[in-house]
Amino acid sequence: MTAAAPSTVRALGYLRLGVRDQTAWTSFATAVLGLHSAGAPDGVRRYRMDARSWRLETVSAATDGIVSVGLEVADADALAALGRRLTAAGLRVDAPSAETLAERNVRGLLCTTDPSGTPIELFCGQRVDVAPFTSSRGVRFVTGDLGLGHAVLGVESRRYRETIAFYCDLLGFRVSDHFRMGDREATFLHCNPRHHSIAVGESPAGTGLIHFMLEVEELDAVGFALDACYAEGVRVKRTLGRHSNDRMISFYAETPSGFDVEYGWGGRLIDDATWTVTEVAHGTLWGHRPVAGPARQGGTDGKA
Repeated sequence: MTAAAPSTVRALGYLRLGVRDQTAWTSFATAVLGLHSAGAPDGVRRYRMDARSWRLETVSAATDGIVSVGLEVADADALAALGRRLTAAGLRVDAPSAETLAERNVRGLLCTTDPSGTPIELFCGQRVDVAPFTSSRGVRFVTGDLGLGHAVLGVESRRYRETIAFYCDLLGFRVSDHFRMGDREATFLHCNPRHHSIAVGESPAGTGLIHFMLEVEELDAVGFALDACYAEGVRVKRTLGRHSNDRMISFYAETPSGFDVEYGWGGRLIDDATWTVTEVAHGTLWGHRPVAGPARQGGTDGKA
């Protein structure tokens, strides 16, 4: 793959989520997803999935939703260059205090907002924990240079093109492919070999997090997580299936906040030197059938 320019985003580094029920999220993140609960400031809970000090943060809030998307760059010089590029484009860029940097466990941080209103945190130098990551369920996640996974953001149609331009023209993402759903469209964007780290889709519900994805190293870990959903009474939203674009074998579960998490294995990697952008005719090769009602044993096909 062609190396990314120094001042472009390298990975989806972390997600910060506002949640009403921290207790439910702790149970879900550890017992179902297999994350490891880490130390955090008051009112915040953090979860590890690799050597990084944290990848997922939940912040106590009156309403559930995304607080910010953390996008990683190579170093302080790259961060400064990206800040200048955003400022030249007329965007507001804020540099948080030293206290905020210490709270985030990062060396550098700039804050802005994408055209659809999603808060973006550009960062470098996130702390690596000396204690090895130990999953609560023995899971190994696919992270490293590929980042946390991916996030799918819903946007209003009037902001759709502008939002894609923000990620591609200013942050350095590249288009992987497109998908059309009737009169609505989605675009999948990559910043490293992972098929997509960010996807932007026209949504009648407006701006918000549609789902985020975690990828595991073994297919069995997907099956064990699916069983954990049934054991913990977590609603499975879509059955096990395989996507047509990134080839991920996955299922979707409802988080305690109402939006979904995709839990998968076998995601496709992109080589920019040989990749051709296409429009995907159908989102799944097989499976991923919607499930009505609460999760239940034997109910992954939507039938009793």
